[in-house]
Amino acid sequence: MASVSPRTSIFGDPQQHEGLLTSLSLAGLYLAARVFLPRPEDVRGALDAWLVAACLASGYAFLQLAGLDPFSWTQVAMLGAFVRPGGTLGHANLLGVVTSAACAAAFGGALLPGRRRGLRALAMAVLALATVLTFSRAAWAALAAAASRRPRISRRGALVAASVAIPLVLAIVLSPARRLIVERVREMASPFAGPGSTRLDIWNAAWAMWRERALLGQGPDTFGIVFTRFQPAEFWRLEWNHVAWHAHSIYLHTLATRGVLGIVAAAGCTVSLGFALRAAWRRGGRARETVAPLAGALAALAVAGSTGALGIAGAVALTVLIAGMASQAVSIDPAVAPRRPAPARAPRRPGGGRAPRLGAWSAGLAAAALGLVASACDLNALWAAGEARRWVDHGGLAAAAGGEAEAGELAARAQVWGGRAPWSDLVPRTASELLMTWAAGSSRPLELLRVAERSAREAVRRVPLRAANHRRLADVLGSEAMLGDSTRTAATEASFARAAALAPCDAFILLEWARDRLAMGNPWGALEPARRAVALYPDRGFALEILGEALLGVRDSTGARAAFERAVAGRWSEEPGARARAGRLLEALGPDSARNDSGTHCPILGGARRDLGSSILQPRKRLKPHSRSSKSEGNPEIPGVAAGLGRRPRPRFRRLRVQHAEPRARLGELLAMVFQGRQREGFEHPVLGDPERAGVMGNLVVRGQGGR
Repeated sequence: MASVSPRTSIFGDPQQHEGLLTSLSLAGLYLAARVFLPRPEDVRGALDAWLVAACLASGYAFLQLAGLDPFSWTQVAMLGAFVRPGGTLGHANLLGVVTSAACAAAFGGALLPGRRRGLRALAMAVLALATVLTFSRAAWAALAAAASRRPRISRRGALVAASVAIPLVLAIVLSPARRLIVERVREMASPFAGPGSTRLDIWNAAWAMWRERALLGQGPDTFGIVFTRFQPAEFWRLEWNHVAWHAHSIYLHTLATRGVLGIVAAAGCTVSLGFALRAAWRRGGRARETVAPLAGALAALAVAGSTGALGIAGAVALTVLIAGMASQAVSIDPAVAPRRPAPARAPRRPGGGRAPRLGAWSAGLAAAALGLVASACDLNALWAAGEARRWVDHGGLAAAAGGEAEAGELAARAQVWGGRAPWSDLVPRTASELLMTWAAGSSRPLELLRVAERSAREAVRRVPLRAANHRRLADVLGSEAMLGDSTRTAATEASFARAAALAPCDAFILLEWARDRLAMGNPWGALEPARRAVALYPDRGFALEILGEALLGVRDSTGARAAFERAVAGRWSEEPGARARAGRLLEALGPDSARNDSGTHCPILGGARRDLGSSILQPRKRLKPHSRSSKSEGNPEIPGVAAGLGRRPRPRFRRLRVQHAEPRARLGELLAMVFQGRQREGFEHPVLGDPERAGVMGNLVVRGQGGR
């Protein structure tokens, strides 16, 4: 209950599922492993089963490299144009954690006497090759730590190790990926330069999270929610539009989410594990032989977790390994000390003795059934959200074969399973986006937007500190306001302000805010968030294009031209049509707009030009809104834009005096170009995204028939 988001800390974030319930499940797994792995032979059998599973995951990764994967994966890890294989774990970093730890266990087992030495050596070669091909720096460091150990081995063991290492090195040297391997090694040599500096930004954010709540931390699995508030702008300059869900260090992640108490508990477990390892080694016999693979795998996980995440698979492996080590510390090896005869049991009383065992089994089965039901609901909710997201990404009604019937079915499915998984805010947020996209091509947009608003408000209610939820709600409210519901204007401004406060370096929130104000006929208000976005990311063409639209709206054609020129030459990774739109606007402005600094006539808008300053990036000392009153309270940088819930002066477009028909037509064309073609990640408003409606709006503004 001390978490910043108790719901998320109990059930886990939809992206990770590492909440309190997962921790309790791992505790149950530990107890089960202690019960079912009491002898060294049992621990060895569990290790061999783990090696087989890791080799199967590695084999699937090899199929992915060969292009034989029957499934298509989203959010894959990329290294330039190379797709890093994730195997059955979904991500290359998680596969690298498992394969490096399993390879360390196989290395320790292959050097010990036994019948399966050759099979363990073969598994070690497969796992080492898979670890290298994941290109995970944390996994490589773990593999190097495992290989740096110098155990006492026989000549035969050395021959086995050499027979595995030499072909592996030759395969890596002769492979087509050797250049990528060399580049990755160079990155490891300078871990905080270039792309590696993003990890340092994440660590600084994790440290700031801990300083804010030092004792208890932010709460289990809340890192992704709180990270946007501490994210520096430098992080997005290198990893654009990325949210870190983990601190990329299990130690810093524990400190940020569980505080000092979590670190103290983890330190206590580590000390206990050290005593268990010492006791198992002193017992000798088979227990001592089992210590080597267990210690190697634990060391590999500790090294990999220092600069990366372990994931659920790594946490499961860590739990079983710790339980196996604890079992060896108290096990009795017949080779060292013969088992003593068991003492005679006391006679059982009639009708008694089975009730406690039956009660324990009943409680366990009930908990397992409850967990299965919750897991089924969660999986179906994620599946419904994924189908809705796929429909939105593929173009909505414009590209869907089923039309509105398919959209209605997907929306109903998302709402049903979202209600059955009340811990997830992902499902209602995705359902709200689907309904917004549906409203863009529907004949009843306002009705659909009302339903989308309810879904967005439900997402905010479930996780009120996630900036994405407030951003989605602001989009819906802004769309309703543009359809004529003026009561949604203040709520739209409040939602955008809240989202910007929770994610101050999120450029998309600022640019959506600017576009919403542009669409509402308030270009003066759009300047403030657009300038903030450009100040954070001065080389991003998308931000410069929105700033140019805002400057064009306030009749600063010189500043707009400069912004569009920089936008066309800037960096682009979203909204493909925005760059072409910036080019068309730049072409429509014409070369004569550069003379407006000293001239008195604007070739686009006509009439006298207001003196707005020469630089588009410097704060304006004095900006006069289109208002008859000279008094204004609110934003000091933009007089006339009220603070708080977005009180702003009513724009008066009737004061635009277009003297000739050609500038009048060009103004309508420019405004139509500004308001058309808004894609999702370019953050279109579903209504004004329609080119036909954008043209109507442009005509209304030019004719002076209204400001909305």
